[in-house]
Amino acid sequence: MFWVCELKVYLFAKQIAEIFVILYKQQIQLMDDDFDFNDDFQRFSESISRFENMIKNDTPGFFDVEEIEYLIDFYMDKNQMSKVEKIIEIGESLHPYSIELQLKKAQFYQNIHRPNKSLKLLNKLEQIEPTNIDLLYLKASVYSQLRENKKSIEYYQKLLPLVEEDELEEILMHIAFEYENLRNYHEAVNYFKQVLKNNPGNETAVFELTFCYEITNQLEEGVKFFQKFLDYHPYSSSAWYNLGTTYFKLGLFEKAIDAFEFVIAINEHYTPAYYGKAGALFELERYNEAINTYFQVFDIEEPDAQIYHNIAESYEKLEDYTQAIQYYKKAIALNPIYSDAYMGMAVSYNELGQNKSALFFAKKGVELDEKNADFQYIFGDILKANGFYEEAILAYSKVIQLLPDTKSIWLDLAETFREYLDIEHAIEVLHKGLEQHADYALYHYRLTAYYLMKNDITDAVKHMEKAIHSDASEVTELVEFYPECINFEEIILLIENIGK
Repeated sequence: MFWVCELKVYLFAKQIAEIFVILYKQQIQLMDDDFDFNDDFQRFSESISRFENMIKNDTPGFFDVEEIEYLIDFYMDKNQMSKVEKIIEIGESLHPYSIELQLKKAQFYQNIHRPNKSLKLLNKLEQIEPTNIDLLYLKASVYSQLRENKKSIEYYQKLLPLVEEDELEEILMHIAFEYENLRNYHEAVNYFKQVLKNNPGNETAVFELTFCYEITNQLEEGVKFFQKFLDYHPYSSSAWYNLGTTYFKLGLFEKAIDAFEFVIAINEHYTPAYYGKAGALFELERYNEAINTYFQVFDIEEPDAQIYHNIAESYEKLEDYTQAIQYYKKAIALNPIYSDAYMGMAVSYNELGQNKSALFFAKKGVELDEKNADFQYIFGDILKANGFYEEAILAYSKVIQLLPDTKSIWLDLAETFREYLDIEHAIEVLHKGLEQHADYALYHYRLTAYYLMKNDITDAVKHMEKAIHSDASEVTELVEFYPECINFEEIILLIENIGK
């Protein structure tokens, strides 16, 4: 597309300029971070040594509040909680009125999963310093740990007028997450939008917005938001990507492809966009284009099992089963327990008439994921096609247990019984199916055929009438399954009267 090429040219020049700025800033930041870390470590390394010697020799010593705080953080980061507890004990004996150390103690309780004890201490401290930012933040976090989300929100909101502007974004994100935990997605959306207003580059907020719109079935609202957002921030790759996924979920695959191509134009190394584009092409049955799009990922990163599987599935749709098998094998080589790849190989071998291989791989797929109803269904089909009727009946029966709403399974199970045993067993199966799915037209059409095979015209006509009443448009199913039905005058008369 012309607009993609034009955008690429512009972005190339823009990104070259930006790269130098970013690299410079990163270098400065790294130098600052290293300096801060080394400076702190140099300042307190002697404190760490003294503390270790105290423990080793069981001797007393003195540490000021700043030293105690550093030691608590140092050992907390190393998850050496017994030492943290010892330092807190020393700190309380030396500085019994230090609010800072009491907050560290509350944080310690939270980290060792004793939130109620932490909260009890924080309640006391809040009476002394009700606007202490660290205290309010910790209390909000503890309430979140206790799943008291409304109280957590209350304390995060208390922080909003107190924190610096550069800390506001983090608090707003916390509030949004708490609303998500409450399943109040409408409020969560409002806070994520506030975050993006202040920082359009917050990718987490972008993805969480998509989640909220999807879970509330407001995908169209999601499209409107991202379209408006992109009017002001046209180079946001995460926004274009989420617009693409939203279009995809709405079944608007052409528009999804356009959005994913914008992502690739902005950042050609954004691999999820290639997957999204290929997936949309697959849904549009443009399988060769989907395969080519997947191959583009190989230039960016090493292929994984999923991409090999997706390529294989596309070849399978093209009925190029030999190529499909090769790529399924590549997927399995990278992931030996990839059940979908085993079932894909089973289907491909079955289409090539290689029955033993089909059965082997279908069995392997089912062993890896025996509760997958689709796998059991495919396994049953392959077993039946190869004359293993008892095993096919068992597989079909598992489908009914795992996914009882699958209407077609009763038809396949009934036909398997008819081929393996007799019509009576097939009829019995379909009547059980009608108990689960009353008045399902295809069951009645199939029963019509079975009763005609028995020359039971009365029951055949009864089910034919019910079938026509449920769905007259499916009458062709009867004729295709049992062409001999046109030899029965009663059936022909019922068909001719459809719509009269």
